[in-house]
Amino acid sequence: MKKTYITLATVAALSAVVATAPVAHATVEKKLDIAQEVKPALTKPVQLQQDLVNAVKYLGNGTEAQSKLEKNLPNLETALKTAKEGAETAVKNAEDTAKNNLKPFETAVKTAEDAVKAENDKIATENKNIADAEAKIKELSLVSGLTAAEQKTQVEAQERIISTAKTAIETSESLLEGLNNKVTDAKEKLEEAKADQAKTVEAVKKAEAKKVAEKQKLVDEAKNDIAEWKEANKQLKDKVEAAKLALIKDGLTDAQLQALVKEAQEQVAKDQAMAATPVYRLYNAGLKVHLYTTDANEYAVLGARGWNQEGVAFNSASEGTPVYRLYNSALKVHLYTTDANEYAVLGQRGWTQEGVAFRSVKEGKPVYRLYNKGLKKHLYTTDANEYAVLGQRGWTQEGVAFNSAN
Repeated sequence: MKKTYITLATVAALSAVVATAPVAHATVEKKLDIAQEVKPALTKPVQLQQDLVNAVKYLGNGTEAQSKLEKNLPNLETALKTAKEGAETAVKNAEDTAKNNLKPFETAVKTAEDAVKAENDKIATENKNIADAEAKIKELSLVSGLTAAEQKTQVEAQERIISTAKTAIETSESLLEGLNNKVTDAKEKLEEAKADQAKTVEAVKKAEAKKVAEKQKLVDEAKNDIAEWKEANKQLKDKVEAAKLALIKDGLTDAQLQALVKEAQEQVAKDQAMAATPVYRLYNAGLKVHLYTTDANEYAVLGARGWNQEGVAFNSASEGTPVYRLYNSALKVHLYTTDANEYAVLGQRGWTQEGVAFRSVKEGKPVYRLYNKGLKKHLYTTDANEYAVLGQRGWTQEGVAFNSAN
């Protein structure tokens, strides 16, 4: 027997009728059920169709969740790559700085060692002079043809050389103790400096490794979530097929089945399009700037780094007019606009284009934009009173910038 196709609206209407019809002649128990919002059982055809609607809805939710993760994964991987490159650069800079910081200590050691070497060289030279002089005296004792007076004169000359050399050696030896102490001190300071610089480099390595680990964790978690969603969606698809099969067995035609699935999918798409994502607002008192983000992690991290968390400023829809974000590194401010031309023009005037930050809906809560010429900064708010008050305090009211999802 051919079954009559029931639309989603009809399913809802039937549920409402079944829920309210018994009120006129209800027993106490039925009144209790009504008061407690106990929903009556649906008829089998309606229940089977509701099962399919729910299965399609749940699959849509799962598919959307998986899709969002897959779209965001490249961003996480790029952030990880940037973190790794940044870590490599930071460590190299730290090591180069450490080397430069050690140079004065290494120079001090070399200077002290050179001074010791210079005195030792003097001692060696003077010892040679003594040896040469002693050899000369010995030679003079063997030379014939010299008068005693001549021999004496030459011997005395060599003895003076020996005496002068010994005095020089004594002077150098007296200096060596102090010079050796300087070498020891310089080496100790060098070792202390090496230890300090090693600690500094190690601290940089640990800090950068932590940053990389945090980014790696996000990538790993995203990949794991995607894998889990794939498995979950596989099971949800099986449930959709099971719901379809149950309806076919109950007599629903293929055309009716496809129409019901299409209607359910359209409803899911509509619900997802209207789904609101919170846009958080933060304030940096030092920079005197606000930042808006849909990234809950960024909101948490910046909150831990001195930014004041001001909660949800407004909401972004998953579909709608794109709100572009730009950044001016000189002013250290962000600008948000739905004007594609403004986005393009400012991109040619030194502003960094950062893509779509969130989306504005056609009909929603207005988000006002104000500009402070003195601070050279914009502010965005859904608070009409804040918009009015700031307009009286030197801020230029620039009207509705875009609309919040709700």
